[in-house]
Amino acid sequence: MRLNADTLDNHLNSDLARVYLIASDEHLLVSEAHEKIRNKAKEKGFLERDLFEAGKDFDWSSIASASANLSLFASQRILDLRLPTGKPGREGGKFIREYLENQPADDLLIITSAHLNKSSMSTAWVKAIEQAGAIVQCWPIKGNDLPPWLDSRMRARGLQPDAQAARALAARTEGNLLAAAQEIEKILLVKGEGPVTMADIKDLVADGARFDVFALMDAALGGETRRALRMARVLQAEDTPLPIVAWALTREVRLISQLRYAMNHGGNPQQLFRMNGVWDSRKKLMERAVRRHSLEAWQGMLDDCGRIDRASKGRPGYGLHASPWQQVEQLLVKLSEVA
Repeated sequence: MRLNADTLDNHLNSDLARVYLIASDEHLLVSEAHEKIRNKAKEKGFLERDLFEAGKDFDWSSIASASANLSLFASQRILDLRLPTGKPGREGGKFIREYLENQPADDLLIITSAHLNKSSMSTAWVKAIEQAGAIVQCWPIKGNDLPPWLDSRMRARGLQPDAQAARALAARTEGNLLAAAQEIEKILLVKGEGPVTMADIKDLVADGARFDVFALMDAALGGETRRALRMARVLQAEDTPLPIVAWALTREVRLISQLRYAMNHGGNPQQLFRMNGVWDSRKKLMERAVRRHSLEAWQGMLDDCGRIDRASKGRPGYGLHASPWQQVEQLLVKLSEVA
């Protein structure tokens, strides 16, 4: 069976296959397709997940070992296999074919891969997946297809773009789906649900304060406490919307919490970077920052982000004793200083 990002929803409403191969270079579409399958699997009782990164010298037998290792807490599990290059090699291809011939009924195999060309789609391991389950191909969204896609995505989030808003957003983000999705979330944070005009897109997406907020995050993650505090005070003095700052803080702290968790459990940080569109220039910055605090400390800071976010929207702060901007400064100090 072959699916795409649009037909996946209808498929999951009626069925859950034994194996899925999600193939694309569009990280946002891969991530969202993967999340939809996992959510459906959770509804069906697949509560445990084992993650495998099939890089160089990967031990393919480790998947079989995990499959055979019965859990005390759940009998159904997801085997989450990442193929960064889209090429499992002769050994990997042979393993996948043989595994599918004898796949345990309580296993769900999800494979994410880079884009597969016509030649790769004709290989025996891909054909075995197509016969046993589903291949989800997430095609790039470009040109004239991008504005309608953005319009639909904005409306799904409660926004009501006018005829030119989606085109303006497409032009501002230059076809970067991950950047466009993040801008939609920022627009929702600042404006709330309702109409969005082309003027709104120009004001919010091209707003120089957006870049100042990113510079603020880099200063904090780089351990530059004084500089980060000065920048925060300038942003406050310039009436930068607090929800933008809260959004940026939450985004960074959540990603670093996930990174710290991956490092603690033998995961591959590079996969997280790819899935979240982290630029190469920022990877070393984040790798240094993650070692500054424990997983528990990062998760505590994520709770702080939640309180700041609620306060920025006029909701109860749940233990937020200082003003929201003061709390931002306190969090910046935690982020930037060594525990």
